[in-house]
Amino acid sequence: RDRCTRQKQGAPKATVRAINETMAQWYLAQSDVPMAVEPYVVEFLEHVLAMLDDEGDLPMLNQLHWAGLRMATGNYSKPTVLRLWEWLRTWLASPSDNWRPVGLVLQFLQVFLYTKQFYLPADTVDAVAEIVAHLLKHAAPEVRESAQTTISLFAKISTDETVTHLIRSFKTWCRAAGVGAASPRVVQKTRHAGCLGLGGIARAYPFSVPPFIPEVLCALARHMNDNREIAQTVRGVFADWWKSHSDEWNYGFKQLFDEDQLAVVTNLLYSPMHYA
Repeated sequence: RDRCTRQKQGAPKATVRAINETMAQWYLAQSDVPMAVEPYVVEFLEHVLAMLDDEGDLPMLNQLHWAGLRMATGNYSKPTVLRLWEWLRTWLASPSDNWRPVGLVLQFLQVFLYTKQFYLPADTVDAVAEIVAHLLKHAAPEVRESAQTTISLFAKISTDETVTHLIRSFKTWCRAAGVGAASPRVVQKTRHAGCLGLGGIARAYPFSVPPFIPEVLCALARHMNDNREIAQTVRGVFADWWKSHSDEWNYGFKQLFDEDQLAVVTNLLYSPMHYA
């Protein structure tokens, strides 16, 4: 890592690339995260993220991405898990403008949460969920998509209070209006982020219908006639939700909606025009 830092300050870029390639290939060739790497896992990730910011060669970017993502699967000790978790919280609070490092950290977080969730304090998990929610407003569509997937995972492992709070926040974003200096573009971005968040919550339960899901779907349905980007997001959520719930719809799921909710939802679920 120190050698790469020195090279970036003046040595040929080809040398830096050769070092990065060697490091990534060596790491990807391992069957597991080497124990010798564990004390330096944060430094390794910081280096990979810095290279993703600077590197312009696509094959090299892909190698670095997968090497960084592989770090999430390591069988780490609890102190290392907590150190990584604290680093993730800090990094996500002020992420890069470049979508590649942010996308890697979000994917890293998804694997890390799934495999290390029992080591993590519940209150910090809820706090990171709030941070990730704001990445739904990121300028890059790749980051927004990955943030929505991460929100789905958070919905599965967070407390009921956090999920309820996220839903309330997303509904508020969906109702954003042009007040004061807010530009129409900012308003639409906020509304779209709210719909992405609600969609992430809905997609978190592909084979069940928790009590709050009917209202989440109804809140999404109200934005079916918003701009094209938002409408496509809403259609995609309903299409995916129906695929995973249609088999049990008439055998239990339908009864979990009240009459008003059923009128709103079935209008979208049964209308072919919404999936065109």
